[in-house]
Amino acid sequence: MKNSAPRLPEKPDEQPRMSTTKFLAAIFAGLLILCGVAAIWHPDQELGDKVPLVWVSDNNPARTAQIAAFNAENPDLSLRLDFGNGGTQKIILQSSSGVGPDIFDFGSADIETFVESGVLWDVTDASVTMGFSALKDGWPEGAQTYTYNSRQYGFPCNTGAAILIYNKNVFDYFGVPYPQGLMTWKEFIDMAKKVNSQTSPKIGDDSRIFAVTGAIWQQFFTGQHGEFFDPDGQLTIAESPELYRAFEMHREFLFTHQFMPSTIEAKAMSGQGGWGSGNLNQFAAGRFAMAITGHWALIAFGQAYQQQLDELTRNGLKEEDIKDPLKKPLRLGAVLIPKFSKLPPSYQVQSRVAGINAKSPRREEALKFLQYLAGPTYSELLNAGEDWLPGNPEYSELGVDPGPPALSRQELQDRTVEAMSYGYSPRQSPFLLTSDVFRVIGNQISRLESTPDISTQALLDAAQSDLQTLMRRTLERNPNLESLFIERFGKPAYQNL
Repeated sequence: MKNSAPRLPEKPDEQPRMSTTKFLAAIFAGLLILCGVAAIWHPDQELGDKVPLVWVSDNNPARTAQIAAFNAENPDLSLRLDFGNGGTQKIILQSSSGVGPDIFDFGSADIETFVESGVLWDVTDASVTMGFSALKDGWPEGAQTYTYNSRQYGFPCNTGAAILIYNKNVFDYFGVPYPQGLMTWKEFIDMAKKVNSQTSPKIGDDSRIFAVTGAIWQQFFTGQHGEFFDPDGQLTIAESPELYRAFEMHREFLFTHQFMPSTIEAKAMSGQGGWGSGNLNQFAAGRFAMAITGHWALIAFGQAYQQQLDELTRNGLKEEDIKDPLKKPLRLGAVLIPKFSKLPPSYQVQSRVAGINAKSPRREEALKFLQYLAGPTYSELLNAGEDWLPGNPEYSELGVDPGPPALSRQELQDRTVEAMSYGYSPRQSPFLLTSDVFRVIGNQISRLESTPDISTQALLDAAQSDLQTLMRRTLERNPNLESLFIERFGKPAYQNL
């Protein structure tokens, strides 16, 4: 029998050598692990018999009250925030190495990545008994944002669908009636031309005012209830009439109608002052008539509004003394995003989801945090903080503070709840990550914006080709998926990827 044992080096100069790349990669991985240990291991003499839990989330000031309320309701636990260890790859590496957090947030498009890497814990059975089931306790339209292959992997910290928010001051400046009800896209275009300084006569010599921000390909695609995959999980990018139409409308809004700024114009706007930078802040400063976004933008709009009031006070002015609408403090209204004339309304549901590390030794205790997210205490805090909707629709209005009448908080909340009734999540495929689909399509949109005369079909063909390459790599790394693909589509389809 031939000896299959590895041959030992016979001379010192035959010792195997690690390449520089592998050596640096090993050091980098080790440092990440040590960082994870340092971030998570905080001996605390005051814990006593309490079980410590670590939650990786953003550093929103609202987390302080949310964590305090959880700890008060669960005196045997001690939850703390870790906001410095986010990021998909970092969480996967640390969790796989046994030093990850107990709980971490993830976006809807990343659920496949975490599940397939083995770091998200399946909480389906526990969710039914503890009251945070996607089927019984969540928004029916949003269940797919935290389920995968019919199994549940967390519960939303917040969820929602985008709406159309408008700046009443800009509409008053142009003398145009405010949007009403559910418009079609054709009706929207006719109205947008009237609140866009390139297509409507200027009243004064003010800076450029755009009709809308956020009216991008994704809104047009989901407005047609578009899908990236067929029911069997095969790509349909190049042949998708919905995606073709979405790209064309993105091009028209940007270049034909000039409703939105180009990338260069957006950067120039950010450098021209106003309240901060970024499109939401420019909207608050009167540089956009409308914004397609989530009502969580009220957090930023509220800050802008207060700064505008403070400036009036410093200047000894009252709002009624101001004649120019663009110089008044922000005033908001909201309607549903327009629909296509022959189709029902359709909006993509998105969620920020809290999942449990499958390798955490405290995962059973962490279930109480998901239970807390679905309960009234957290939901009331979330609504009071003007964030998106709670994951449990039963508490969608609990604790909503109307706030300043000018910001129309209740109207924005109501429109978001209404939008959820038309919500859906594009189907997933076992053969390709949804996050990769958005990334590749985003690359082609960047090509469109930099080269406006490139054909839409060429962009879609390029996206299909890039995604097929990624799919082929995924199948080659996973024999089980490769077998499933061949079973569904045949050997020729696999060979043609």
